Amino acid sequence: MEKLIGKKTGEVIVLEKSQNLLQGSYSFTMTDNPAPLKQCDKILITATTMTNDSLTGLMPQCVDASFVGIMGPTAGCLPDSLFDLGIQAVGYSRIEIPELFLQRFKKGLKWGETTRKVWALTR
Repeated sequence: MEKLIGKKTGEVIVLEKSQNLLQGSYSFTMTDNPAPLKQCDKILITATTMTNDSLTGLMPQCVDASFVGIMGPTAGCLPDSLFDLGIQAVGYSRIEIPELFLQRFKKGLKWGETTRKVWALTR
């Protein structure tokens, strides 16, 4: 799978905080240094950066990219604020069946058909 990603995309750089993952061996570059993002043309950011307070620190590294997107179940909560930061696309999960979603969420079950994946593009 890793080799297929490189063939389709060119060089892949993964920014990672976990020291355990950083010690692994991969067919792509994995680093905890955000500086290489300055050389990237397309950047896809996980919504976890919103919850671990690293998103605003990453954005200055992304100013030269032709595309910056963020994705994850929680990314849709503040799309206008994300667009204001310079993000062009937000991928998230929209809750379609709230009652069933809450039941599954409380039990720690998969969300399944209670949500739908959505991409919002910059205004």
